[in-house]
Amino acid sequence: VFNDGSNDVDFRVESNGNANMLFVDGGNDAVGIGTAAPDSTLEIAAGPPRLKLTRNNTASTGNDFGRIVFENSAGTILSRIDCESTSGNTQSALTFSNGGSERLRLDSSGRLLVGTTTEGHADAANLTVADTSDCGITIRSGASDFGSIYFSDATSGSGEHAGYIDYSHSNNSMRIGTNESTRL
Repeated sequence: VFNDGSNDVDFRVESNGNANMLFVDGGNDAVGIGTAAPDSTLEIAAGPPRLKLTRNNTASTGNDFGRIVFENSAGTILSRIDCESTSGNTQSALTFSNGGSERLRLDSSGRLLVGTTTEGHADAANLTVADTSDCGITIRSGASDFGSIYFSDATSGSGEHAGYIDYSHSNNSMRIGTNESTRL
């Protein structure tokens, strides 16, 4: 325990002569593991990738961010997970960024947005996948099994699979069904 003269008390844990294995900065409400100068609420700097947990406030918008950051040893952000809430905590989104760009968003309405921050058509916005060039979704199943999309209006019984699109890998055929029967 030491006091650096700034009226806050800091705690350090040392092990086998390695100083600053655990550092609690009382004045800045920060904890460092492997660093004596944590710049986040929690910083684990025990080797790449570094892990930081922090809370940020964007003064211009009033938004708060809970953030998990993964950095290389030079401090460059590799990946980031943000929990964003708007002023007054009325909306929130969970976002995943990689390579400096947002890649995936789960918005406050429960919509999953991949490659975009804007949902699709209002009648089909629960999952939106976007790219600036070719784009698609892959369903991968076993070599002799089905890859399927089901259309449902119930949680049990025949309404769970009233409509469907099936691709059979065993004979490389496709079938389309409505009202629980194959039609094509």
